[in-house]
Amino acid sequence: MRVNSRQMAPAARTWTIAAALIGALASAGAHAQRPVTERDAATAVYNGFLTDAAHAILGRDVKLGPELRQRLDLPQDADSRKIYDALATLTDKKKLVVRRASPDELSRYAVRDLRQPLFALEAGDTTFLIQYDLLADNIAFVGQLAGPAEPAVARTPAPPAVVEPPKPIAAPEPPKAVAIPRAAPKPVSVPEPRKPVAAPKPVVVPKPVAVPKPVAVPKPVVAPPVPRAAPLRPTGPCEVKPVMSNQDLVNCGATPR
Repeated sequence: MRVNSRQMAPAARTWTIAAALIGALASAGAHAQRPVTERDAATAVYNGFLTDAAHAILGRDVKLGPELRQRLDLPQDADSRKIYDALATLTDKKKLVVRRASPDELSRYAVRDLRQPLFALEAGDTTFLIQYDLLADNIAFVGQLAGPAEPAVARTPAPPAVVEPPKPIAAPEPPKAVAIPRAAPKPVSVPEPRKPVAAPKPVVVPKPVAVPKPVAVPKPVVAPPVPRAAPLRPTGPCEVKPVMSNQDLVNCGATPR
């Protein structure tokens, strides 16, 4: 039976897409299982105990050192959440420092079969030994390298404050009638008798003043008119002189004023 190449094309494309999806999922799975770095682990340890609310920083099967279990006074079946809450009582409000555990500290510790990386978490006067699982990205073991050994007091939530029920409000008493004393009547003042009014003094009328008689003004004396002189006529030939009289001017044809 021969199969047409056109009929194989959709099937080939389907297998190609499926192979690409399988490769992507395999790559994502490999990336998810990739272990974190020691720097990331140290940061996770610091942040996990800084917030006091990161229960997932401890693995479900986290182990405790015998000295720390005795100090925390936890039962054998305590889960990771209870262990974290107990550890938080020792790290709460303490200055935290995360560093690599020194070989001297590891040589003096009782438990020997611990895997690297191993960190020392300093919280106040207590130093913890932290084994971090880089593949699972959580803490697998917690011990105590140095610090007090007395049992820690577990954090217990403060009891709720007792709120007293509100007292019933008493109705106000009605105001009592207050007797208002009557004011004594004021004495009526009697008006004083009016003083007699003095009679007006008589008005003295001044005597009439005599008006002087008008003085006669003398009439102005009019001077008689001056008779006009007869007009000059030429009496001789015209002669030009330094000082010329009216007659000389007439002789030269001029009209004197």
